Amino acid sequence: SIDKNNGKVNPLHTKSLSKSTDDEGAFFINYSNGYVLHDINVGFTEDGLVGELVYWKEDGEDKKQVELEGSLTSAIFEDGKIYAVINNNNDSVIVSSIDPKNHKEKRKEIDMDSVFFPDNNESLKSLNNKELLVAVNDDVDSKKNSMLVILDKKTLDTKRKSVMDEGFTIYKTNVDKDRVTIVSYEGEVKTFNKDLKEISSEKIPLNFKSDDERLEEVKILDGKVYALVRMFDRDKDGIIGRIIEYNIKSKDSKEIPLKANRDWEMTSFEVVK
Repeated sequence: SIDKNNGKVNPLHTKSLSKSTDDEGAFFINYSNGYVLHDINVGFTEDGLVGELVYWKEDGEDKKQVELEGSLTSAIFEDGKIYAVINNNNDSVIVSSIDPKNHKEKRKEIDMDSVFFPDNNESLKSLNNKELLVAVNDDVDSKKNSMLVILDKKTLDTKRKSVMDEGFTIYKTNVDKDRVTIVSYEGEVKTFNKDLKEISSEKIPLNFKSDDERLEEVKILDGKVYALVRMFDRDKDGIIGRIIEYNIKSKDSKEIPLKANRDWEMTSFEVVK
């Protein structure tokens, strides 16, 4: 964590509760309505796949953690509860509601006709005060279309599903006051109203110059999409990638080249408002 007042950097080490495996690191860290949440990916134990949820109030010191059956993919804090998406041991997706005071958990398997999985740590969103939204992709043979699954916050029942067009593989979702924005791995942007009726669909000019480039990260903020395109090897000028800023309303875009003095093994970026 970085102190916004003085820039001081503090590590966030948290020891796993598990005594049977070594700590395996974390897949995500989220800030959600005054809470910081992250996972510890414990991995396989004698009891199967295990993950841990770690959470605390912003600016607070009282960290709490709870062990969960399955690999924790994403979590948010809403209405006094923690909602989490978990990849279970039997290749199913579980949605969980956790009381942060006593760790009492309600969980339910999402009803799907194939092996779908959330693809990233921002796959779970609050759609409105009564519903959750989970974005999933076909993670087996990529023959099934990606979906948005809408769940009831109280019961965790599946209320409805919105199936994407063929070839649209969900990468990132964003929910704001009046719309839902989705970006695909292929660089397509779809916007929906809160009833998930499609408003627009367009393509970001990613301008891939070769098979050596890929979409590495996407952020959505204030009606703009920020896409990080990464090259596996630097070109002769030392350029290893670029950030494309795309305005959904005006369709204007601009590109920022990124230079480095060596190749990158991993990349990520944030958009700071």
